Amino acid sequence: MESIFAIFNTGEWGDAARSLSASDGLIMEGYDTPNPSDLTWVIVLATLCMTFMAWGIGANDVANSFATAFGAKCLTARQACCIAAVCELAGAVLLGGHVSDTIRKGMMSVKLYDGDDGRVIIMAGMTSVLLAAASWLLVASKYGLPVSTTHSAVGGVIAFAVASKGYDSVNWEKVGMIVASWFVSPTMSGVVGFVTYSITKYCVLMPENSLAHAKIALPFMVFIMAFTVSLFTIYKGAKGIGLDDTSPLVAFLSALGISIVVAVISYPVMLRYARYLEEKEANAKEDAPAVEDGAGASAAEDGAGPEPAPEGAPASSENPAVAASDKSQAKEVKTTDPKTEQMFKALVVACAGFQSIAHGANDVANSVGPFGAVLAAKEGELQKKTEIALWVFFLAGGFIVIGLASYGLKVMQTIGEKITVVTPSKAACAQFSATLVVLLATRLGLPISTTHAAVGGVLGVGLADGVNNINWMMMVKIFFSWIITLPICGITAVGIYGLFLPLVLVVN
Repeated sequence: MESIFAIFNTGEWGDAARSLSASDGLIMEGYDTPNPSDLTWVIVLATLCMTFMAWGIGANDVANSFATAFGAKCLTARQACCIAAVCELAGAVLLGGHVSDTIRKGMMSVKLYDGDDGRVIIMAGMTSVLLAAASWLLVASKYGLPVSTTHSAVGGVIAFAVASKGYDSVNWEKVGMIVASWFVSPTMSGVVGFVTYSITKYCVLMPENSLAHAKIALPFMVFIMAFTVSLFTIYKGAKGIGLDDTSPLVAFLSALGISIVVAVISYPVMLRYARYLEEKEANAKEDAPAVEDGAGASAAEDGAGPEPAPEGAPASSENPAVAASDKSQAKEVKTTDPKTEQMFKALVVACAGFQSIAHGANDVANSVGPFGAVLAAKEGELQKKTEIALWVFFLAGGFIVIGLASYGLKVMQTIGEKITVVTPSKAACAQFSATLVVLLATRLGLPISTTHAAVGGVLGVGLADGVNNINWMMMVKIFFSWIITLPICGITAVGIYGLFLPLVLVVN
């Protein structure tokens, strides 16, 4: 990487461009520094790049939020888009501000970009970052690779900072924390998913009267999910509605009250749905033929109509993980009541919505953060605290939903169908683990990868059934895409910046 950045700091280009804060006020020899306030066309271009980046986030990262629900046949692609339209916007507007600040100011020193020279450089550089990251997301989504949009944005910002102001301009301690989070987030999600599903498996799914256990366990799981999301949303989260100054005690009591109400409401709903499933099974048994070697009785047991596969059974004939199923799983299939799995469907849908809120909170920053810096640079000197206009979050959130609807299917298939067999119970546990980890990181102001959290959650629930239930070849491909994301986006951002900066100066 050093040799790449050297073209900006040595030779003829370096002599003209490296001293961005020189007293002569020149960025490049032979060109006057334009007035940043007059660069409205750069704002227009940056807006287009920001929406392109938001579209890429929807096509790649938002698919992670709904992949397990899609793989477990709990949601269709159209239903996922409808839920995302509400939840992504809510997360972006209510919770998105914290991580945006980290990406824009936490990893690079804005003090080095004082004066008109620095403001112009920020406008050109951050626009280049958005275009580079969005282009990589388009390529990755084309091939169904769930890469990290956080990696994309962070890699571009770091490369731009080094290219424009040298290595000292980057807050390497903050970068180190972010790099560590890339390993911590999938590990944490995997552990939480493994533990959560193991408890669910042995306490709810495997007992002989599993449906009765589910009637008790599901409202409790609803309580935990509602409490987690409510607490993080209320406690210094919802800036848009003035909740960012809420005290910890008030936030805790409010979240507790909300989660109790939601759990109490969910209990009779769960009971009613269980009765519906039992009646449906009884009617199917009465209508089923009693011949053909018991095929009718078997169909009646599973219930009428297409249903998700039982625990450990193939979700798709194309799933490479199916071939790894062993004899021990066959016993679990016999002990798991199909109606119990159906009970988890509603929880999976709710978890998908909560995970989408968490995603909107964390990853909207990958497009809003750099764009907010461009806006701030046009208006005046970069300040330590810069508020991003609400319309930016709404615009980004809208294009995130469009990206999911238009190009998110391939990534949903990768995570939901090609890593391990996903059932409704597994989907619920994987989604909960990813949501908890992402929301916690959002409150800490740490832009972790929701992709890593989502994949880690799916990996964790798959490992709970044994290592042979994981498609390790697919995991190798996913991991390789994670590794190359950072350098690809960094190199591309620097290249675009090198071409774009002279255009900004010439226009003036």
